[in-house]
Amino acid sequence: MLRRLRLTTRSLARNPGFSLGVAITLALGLGASTAIFVTVDAVMLRTLPFTEPDRLALVWETVTRDTVERRPLSFPDFLDYREQVESIDDLAAFDPNFYTWRKSNSAERIAGTAVTPNFFAVLGTTPLLGSGFSEARVDGQAQEVVLSHGLWRDAFGADPAVLGDTMTLNDRSRVIVGVMPADFMPLFDGAQLWSSLLDLREDARQSRGSRFLSAVARLQPEVSIEQVRSELASVAKGLEATYPDDNLHYGADLGSLREEVLGSFNAPLATLGVAVVLVLLVSCLNVGNLWVVWRRKRAPEYSVKRALGASSSELFRGHLHETMMLGLAGGVGGLAVAAALVPLLRERSPVALPEFISFDLGLRVVAFTTAVALLVGVLLAASAVRTFRNAHLISMGTGNRLLSGGRAQALLVVGQPALAMLLAVGAGLYLQSLDRLAAVDVGLANQDLVFANLLLPEPEVAADQDTADDRDVVGELIERVSAVPGVIAASVSSDTPLGGGSSATVVSQEGRVPRPTEPWAGGVRVYRHRVSEGFFETLGINLISGRPIDATDHEDALPVAVVSERLAEKLWGDDDPVGRRFKFGEPRRATQADDEIRWVTVVGVSQEVRYRSLIPDPNRPPEDPDVYFSLAQFGTRNLTVTVRSAVAPSVLAAPLSDALTEVERFAVLIGTESLAERITAEVSRLRFTSWLLSLFALLVFVLAGVGIYGVLSQQILARTREIGLRVALGSTTRRVVSTVLGGSMRLVLIGVATGAVLALALERLVAAQLYGMETFSVPVYLIAAASCLVIGLLAGALPVLRAGRVSPMEALREE
Repeated sequence: MLRRLRLTTRSLARNPGFSLGVAITLALGLGASTAIFVTVDAVMLRTLPFTEPDRLALVWETVTRDTVERRPLSFPDFLDYREQVESIDDLAAFDPNFYTWRKSNSAERIAGTAVTPNFFAVLGTTPLLGSGFSEARVDGQAQEVVLSHGLWRDAFGADPAVLGDTMTLNDRSRVIVGVMPADFMPLFDGAQLWSSLLDLREDARQSRGSRFLSAVARLQPEVSIEQVRSELASVAKGLEATYPDDNLHYGADLGSLREEVLGSFNAPLATLGVAVVLVLLVSCLNVGNLWVVWRRKRAPEYSVKRALGASSSELFRGHLHETMMLGLAGGVGGLAVAAALVPLLRERSPVALPEFISFDLGLRVVAFTTAVALLVGVLLAASAVRTFRNAHLISMGTGNRLLSGGRAQALLVVGQPALAMLLAVGAGLYLQSLDRLAAVDVGLANQDLVFANLLLPEPEVAADQDTADDRDVVGELIERVSAVPGVIAASVSSDTPLGGGSSATVVSQEGRVPRPTEPWAGGVRVYRHRVSEGFFETLGINLISGRPIDATDHEDALPVAVVSERLAEKLWGDDDPVGRRFKFGEPRRATQADDEIRWVTVVGVSQEVRYRSLIPDPNRPPEDPDVYFSLAQFGTRNLTVTVRSAVAPSVLAAPLSDALTEVERFAVLIGTESLAERITAEVSRLRFTSWLLSLFALLVFVLAGVGIYGVLSQQILARTREIGLRVALGSTTRRVVSTVLGGSMRLVLIGVATGAVLALALERLVAAQLYGMETFSVPVYLIAAASCLVIGLLAGALPVLRAGRVSPMEALREE
């Protein structure tokens, strides 16, 4: 064995250029493939870090409008599903949120989740310290909190005596009743503590129409998703019949935890998987071409060995050892390339993967790369079986056809531009989609916007003020921020475009007749925003009619609102909505006096704004329309200060922070970001995939160019005698060049056409991931085809020009 290893190593070392070329080519293809396989392994193949994760599922409610839409659960509905669905072993509710942790002289924003006491048991874990939450709420009992292991270690020094201590969260004192183990992974990123949902206000726990909860279920053993789905639907129908006021048209559904948490990554991973397979194929085609050349150069060696008595099987075994060693060398190089790529991909990835997803070159990844490398080695060796079987013909001068590899090399020339064309079209479609997104109108005339998110304290927390009514905090914020150098305009609102935070509600216009057969009895679901004076002017949201929210819309005035154009059309059609009234909730099912209803008067109509997403989701219904209320009349502690500035956002960060904390030192500044940063974040996934595909396409172009050059060089070398004879018989250099180049470009054209057909067939794979996708984008296909033809032309130029300079004497010497 050692002797064979030494012989193989010596044989490859005699041709270091060839050996290194094969190893590097394989390393590039295997490195890209391994890097993507690491992601596939982490996201799709590994078991989730929970006890019996296949029995875990997420549960949600649905409402039927134009389509069936997902909705969170209300607390009473959650309890009913937990008690009545027998195929569910247990059901836990949770509500991810942020908490304000107030210390003696500071405040900190911290991520957490409100959960039912059985939440940890459903996931199959128990606290490291303490017994966790109480199973029932007792009057006067202190509110409870469980810490993550990281928070316990960093903030409390991993002190076991922390149990029973208190911490102030959201301006409420809570007692620490547990610490989770270090290996416990939350369902969603960033959770550093958990509070009890039993600490909710009584109205939130009793209201069946207040839907805000997510739920995770542990299914009974051997129970299918479809069986649970059927039972959930049956219970939902019973709730709809029992509570028609709140549950009309509501149903329930569920999906496996893996699919719900990681399913959105399947399509992008499939696209990148196809791309790296193409890169690997081109690498293998190049290696195959190098191997054909290698066999040709070693023809005399094979002939002599056969003449000395070596059998074809002995020649094959030696050849197999060489290909396997080269394959393994390429595999080791591929693992090194992947080790460098994986951290880069994770760092630049716009996708926030759950914390329990880890990327590492584990045993499964190493086995995958090794298997592919060995398979390449076996295929290379197998391709030479016919050569060794007939090696004795070489010495007789009749075996040149066996070594020329003409047909195989022609396939290599066709295959490489075909794969390059396929990948170039994919990258082009993504880039075209990115370009269309850049042209999307957000609906804001002003683009130089900076947003600062903050949370105001409860009134009793601010020791330097008597009551919240004693100060106009919003007015002070606007005044102080407007005085910052470089600020052109400022406003305050509950939320801002592309920033999240807007909440939904149902409204009904005055005079609306209830329709029991429709969701919300014919009311309209809207997203509500609370805005201050100057909001529309600061953001550059144009008004179609009426006036904006202004200083006259104070808390003692009649409630007013500005509605979006789409909401005005839904409620009043072609009639002028200014001066019309609507109220919160569904149309009345019982007679009420008008003075019992807080009517809101429309004072203006605004243009449409891309408030929640720049990219429409084709799998979801159109977004609900928007309505803007006066912040003074419908206040909130969660605020966003919007600034239109003449200076860079980075310059504004420090003075903005100082101005905000000077107004309210107990406010928590969550962070600042610009509109440009939000838009970048919206398109980051598409940009990342476009960047990666373009990188792969460039790599394939380089490999294809090198491969075509190598094939044509060998073909021209094999035709030296023919070319010399043509020249001797009077053929001009121009004719020789056109003949040789025409033959090679015909193969490249066939490859481009084949790649175009394959691209058309694979367009459906990426269609759902693109914005404004066309069935057939002529510019993309033309540019991709032209690029492939240019690569083919450049790769063939040097060997073709060399062919034009062949003289009859060179041909005779070759002979």
